[in-house]
Amino acid sequence: MKSGPGRLMQEHVPKLKPGRPRDQARKPEHVPDRERVWRQPRTGLLLVDDEKAFAEALAFRLRTRGFSVLTAGGAEEALALADTPDLEIVLLDLNLPGMHGLELLRRFKAGRPELEIILLTGEADFNLAATGMRRGAGDYLIKPVDFDVLLESIAKARTRAGEHKERLRAAEAGKLVALGVLAAGVGHEINNPLQIILQRSEWLEELLADAAAGRADFAEMAKSAEVIKHQALRAGEITAQLLELAGHSRSGKASAMLPGLAEKVVGRLAQRAGELSTRILVDIPGDLPPLPCLPSDLETVLAHLLRNALDAIEALLLRQKGPGATGRAASGGMAGLIKIRGRMQGELVRISVRDNGEGVAPDLRDRIFEPFFSTRPLGRGTGLGLTVCHSIVSALGGSIRCARGDGREPEEAAPAVRDTAEQGPGGALFIVEFPAFGGSAS
Repeated sequence: MKSGPGRLMQEHVPKLKPGRPRDQARKPEHVPDRERVWRQPRTGLLLVDDEKAFAEALAFRLRTRGFSVLTAGGAEEALALADTPDLEIVLLDLNLPGMHGLELLRRFKAGRPELEIILLTGEADFNLAATGMRRGAGDYLIKPVDFDVLLESIAKARTRAGEHKERLRAAEAGKLVALGVLAAGVGHEINNPLQIILQRSEWLEELLADAAAGRADFAEMAKSAEVIKHQALRAGEITAQLLELAGHSRSGKASAMLPGLAEKVVGRLAQRAGELSTRILVDIPGDLPPLPCLPSDLETVLAHLLRNALDAIEALLLRQKGPGATGRAASGGMAGLIKIRGRMQGELVRISVRDNGEGVAPDLRDRIFEPFFSTRPLGRGTGLGLTVCHSIVSALGGSIRCARGDGREPEEAAPAVRDTAEQGPGGALFIVEFPAFGGSAS
C-alpha cells in the first residue's frame, strides 16, 4: 500500500522559546553524522517511484537539503537516466508497474555496478530485503520512513560511493605503476639479448675480415652464429609471451575439458620429466564440468604451471648435486614428483599443481606473479610464465595463489603414509579456481 506525502516522514526542527526571535534559535553544538551530507558537494540522486505525489514531495524535501534529484515514474524512464553524470545513489521503489524493482536493481548493477541502491517499499517482506541485499542494494527501508532515517541511509551510501571511487583511483594508479614496471622489464629483457647479438655480430665481422685475409677461424664463426641464434630465439620467446599475455581470447562462450587437456600437456612434457626422474600424476575425475574458456587458454595455464614445477625440481637437483651434497640427489637418484588434481568446490573448479622442488619463500609468493620476476638464474626463463597464468585466470573470473607444497588443500584428508617421493624441502602448491559450467564431480 502506497503512503501519501502526509504519512511519509517527519522532520525534527528545534522549537523556539516564547519571545525568542527566529534567527536566534539555538543550533546544536554537535552536528549528527547524518547531517554532514548536507554540507558536502551536491549528491546526484535518482528517485524511482510510480506514485507521482509521493515522488514530488520527497524530491522537494531532498532538494532543500542540497541534493540534486531526478525522478522517474517507471523502469524504462529510470534506465534512460542511469547514465546521468554525477549520479551516485538510486532510491528505488520495489512495486513498479511492468517490471519488479528487483529486476530493475539487477539491470542498474549490470550497467553501473558502482551505483548505490536504497530500496523503498511498503511491504515488510524480509525475503525481498535479503534478495535485494544479495543483488547489491545497500539498504532496505519500509514506508513510511522517518526522514532522518532516510538521510542517514543516504549519508552511508554516499560514504560507500566515495570509498568505491577511491578504490578505483588506487587501482588506476596501480595499473600505471605496473605498466611502468612492465615497460622497464620489457626494455631490460629485450635489450640483453640484443646487446649480445650486436657484440657477436661485430665479432663475426672481424672474423670474416680475417678469413678474407687467409686467417679463417670457422669454429669461432660457428660459435658466434650459434650464440646469435640462441639470443634471437630468447628475444622471440619474450615477445611471444608478451603477445600471449595481451592477446588470449578470454572467451566465456567457449568451453574446455580439464581431464583431456591435462593429459595432453603432461604428454608434451613427458620427455623433460623423464630427464629429471620426475613422475607427473594426474588425479582429475572424468565427469568434471567444462570450464568457460578456450581450450588454448586452459592449456597455456597448465603448461606454464607444469614447466614452473619442473624448473623448481631441476633447481633443487642442481643445488643438491653441488659440493658436499649427500643422499639420492648427489648420486642422481632424486625422485621428483608433480601432482595435478582437479575437484569441484561449490560452484568452482579447483585445480592444484603440487611439486617437491625447491619451493617459494613466503615473502616471494605474491611477487612471483609480477612481470619479469624470476627466482631462476639470469638468462634462464623469461619471468612471464606465471604472469600469463595470472592474467588468463583473472580475466576468466578465477583466482590463483601459491602456498607451501607440503600443506594440504582444505578438502584433503591427512594421508596415513606419505609417499617417499614427497619427502622434500616443502616444494610449492599452486591453486587455481575457475567458475564452471553446471554439473558436479566428487
